[in-house]
Amino acid sequence: MRSLIQCLSDENHKKIKFARVLDTGQGTRLPSNSQQFMQAKPVFARILFMPGEDKLNRFVELDAQSPYNVANLGDDVELEVNVTKKLELPIRWMHDGKAKPEWDDLLTVDLQNVQTKDSGIYECFYDGRRKEGVHALMRLLVRSCPEDLYGDSCDQECPPCYNGGICHDKWGVCVCPAGFTGANCQIACGGNHFGAECNKFCSPPQNNSNTDELCALHLFCKPDPYGCSCAPGFKGSKCMEHCEPGWYGADCKQPCHCAYGSSNCNRITGACEGGCARGWRGTSCMIEDPDANSTYIETTTLTYCAAGTYGPSCERFCHCSGNEHCHIITGKCPTGCEDGWGGPSCGACRSGRFGANCESTCHCEGGNHNCDKDGFCYSGCEAGWAGFTCQAECTPGRFGPNCASTCHCHGNSSVACDKVTGECIGDCEAGYMGKDCQIICPHNTYGVNCMNVCVCSNLAQCNRVDGSWRMRGKVEGTHLQRE
Repeated sequence: MRSLIQCLSDENHKKIKFARVLDTGQGTRLPSNSQQFMQAKPVFARILFMPGEDKLNRFVELDAQSPYNVANLGDDVELEVNVTKKLELPIRWMHDGKAKPEWDDLLTVDLQNVQTKDSGIYECFYDGRRKEGVHALMRLLVRSCPEDLYGDSCDQECPPCYNGGICHDKWGVCVCPAGFTGANCQIACGGNHFGAECNKFCSPPQNNSNTDELCALHLFCKPDPYGCSCAPGFKGSKCMEHCEPGWYGADCKQPCHCAYGSSNCNRITGACEGGCARGWRGTSCMIEDPDANSTYIETTTLTYCAAGTYGPSCERFCHCSGNEHCHIITGKCPTGCEDGWGGPSCGACRSGRFGANCESTCHCEGGNHNCDKDGFCYSGCEAGWAGFTCQAECTPGRFGPNCASTCHCHGNSSVACDKVTGECIGDCEAGYMGKDCQIICPHNTYGVNCMNVCVCSNLAQCNRVDGSWRMRGKVEGTHLQRE
């Protein structure tokens, strides 16, 4: 499969350069068969062409659910990978070229309270196959300010940025997705059009061609903090998938707000046939306005989602504290998640919890990152717990990781040893000593806490429990207690 990257400029295109800034398995050089071309007026551009003969395999084994992600400071972010080719190999992760062993074998990673240091390139690949270039690549860009704020001190309010536009964290202007323009990204260009004046084309329009399909396979990269996205109406790592009903715009991340249901929404512009749902206005029905009304409201639109649901057809689930209604667009809960739940929309078990309703707590050795979504612990159970999902407490007389150690408490102990540390309330049983009664009596000592000394004939061995001694397999003496 051939690839073409076109970098447009309003000025001299000779300043544009192509380079790999991070080695993701195949070095930092461009593919050997790559060619670069210059394009002059009316649109300056430098074009990088990679023919199919470059022998790069572009049919991935692991594919990113969302290759390009933008978050605000302090947001929760989920990185998700789909398996397109099942291999019996461990799954590995890297962040900016550094291994993340705590994420081994995970297909979904939750990043909580992200900071700017979390920005960068994330890779997910089968062990030993990174150099094949058939793995999932994701870019995360974290704005340096919390949501709706900008400036050096993050103390100024952003203007509204519609249709997926991102507020620049330094300058406070809206960086619009391709296909939308205007100071607030409020103007939709329509199929096959993009640019500040909506006068650029993805492909030359042909007679009788469907302009809604001409921007497929096109990836648009805008200045940070926007990053990259597919053309409006498309999503996926190849920008070939159409938006699902009820969603529109770049990467299909904008929810429709149509009076007559999601099927009447234009997947490219968000415009609604029949008008906007109550509470929404604008050419893309993207401006929330409590005073805006329409003549018809279908009960399956966002306005009527019951508690615990959200989305264009209320098909998504949130789990808010106190059974509150979550935001009908984002799923965000006003006062936090129900116990056990986490994520941006409280729709996934938070770290350390699992089960149908996130009711179970992980007990994994080394921390919660070793617990998968089904409660299986890759590193084994933490001290005090055992079982396939580490949900069984140690039985009396056992302790430690996986309950693999045996207690050695004297009969005068009021209870069995501590299930975590092995400590006994009282003395150690005969033959053992130490804080956790796991140390065998040293040579020539015996009894409770190894407090007794035995005196044996030459070459005889003292029994650490009762002090008797043996030589050549025959009893030849009894113990001597310390006076």
